[in-house]
Amino acid sequence: MSITQTSPESDPHVAVLAFPFGCHPWPLLSLACKLAFTTPHVRFSFFNTSKSNLKLFSTSQADLPNNFKAYDVLDGVPVGHVFTPGNPVEELELFIKAAPESFGKAMDMVVAETGKTITCLLTDSFLVFACEMAKNMHVKWVSFWVPAPYALSAHIYTDLIHETYADNV
Repeated sequence: MSITQTSPESDPHVAVLAFPFGCHPWPLLSLACKLAFTTPHVRFSFFNTSKSNLKLFSTSQADLPNNFKAYDVLDGVPVGHVFTPGNPVEELELFIKAAPESFGKAMDMVVAETGKTITCLLTDSFLVFACEMAKNMHVKWVSFWVPAPYALSAHIYTDLIHETYADNV
């Protein structure tokens, strides 16, 4: 390492990857801000879709720390796409399909813009690809489970719930 380079320990940069649906972004934003306030030497980059960021930051009363910055990622919805009526999960499916590439490109842009290598990923647990992403980046990964524990059961049995109640909607 040259004298002009900094080690990850002396120049930490946490990339926070949000799942942009439901209540997920709010607790992750709250945690990231609290961490940023208590660790002013650490840079926090918050990645989320522009639609979700707009809602999040227009309704949030959060006082953002100086070492925290939000960035938009692509949502995976093709330009001019018309959503299928009666299919509320279509937007989610498009996002999940595009998310690894969208987050990757946004993080690359921020690293190029700031010159600060990402040293840790703090992600919503729904973004399961982040484990592999962190491994490939050789950084630490912290998975944050947002919903209450009973919500896990609903996700495990999603197919059964859908099959049981699909005709009643």
